[in-house]
Amino acid sequence: MKYLFLLILIFSISVFATESSPWSNIKVIQSYPDYGGGDVILTLDSSSSICKGFWLKKDSPGQETTFSMLLSAYHSKTKIKVWGHTDDSSKWPGSVKHFCRIYTVAYL
Repeated sequence: MKYLFLLILIFSISVFATESSPWSNIKVIQSYPDYGGGDVILTLDSSSSICKGFWLKKDSPGQETTFSMLLSAYHSKTKIKVWGHTDDSSKWPGSVKHFCRIYTVAYL
């Protein structure tokens, strides 16, 4: 059963074009109440090759839980790893650099 879970996880991550950040602390977290109805963006102390930052869409499923995890990690200075969608359609429209839409977040 454990191997089946790992196989499904690897397949599901490879189906979507995603990139992970290094384990890092949140440098800046911002909310834009008038842009996207409340989009949240964040940058980390260390960025990845494509994703220079990450964003969370206000109406994303699980947005409240993910935002709560991000705030908790920011205030406790807990290192996180963020996976983001790298395709152009997932780039935050408010950024010049490539801010990737968040796929998942993990604590260290």
